Amino acid sequence: MIRVEHIKATTALITKGWHEQIADSLAESLGGDQTIIATHQGVEIETVRLSG
Repeated sequence: MIRVEHIKATTALITKGWHEQIADSLAESLGGDQTIIATHQGVEIETVRLSG
């Protein structure tokens, strides 16, 4: 489990970047398995990062 305060603090530092680069950074700093979903210009993008 990851504390929501840690997620909020980590994501507040992100000001720009490519979706996949942000996913890599979050996986490195927060750990665990992650699925990030975003919509860019009407296209839904899902990026999955698995630990281990």
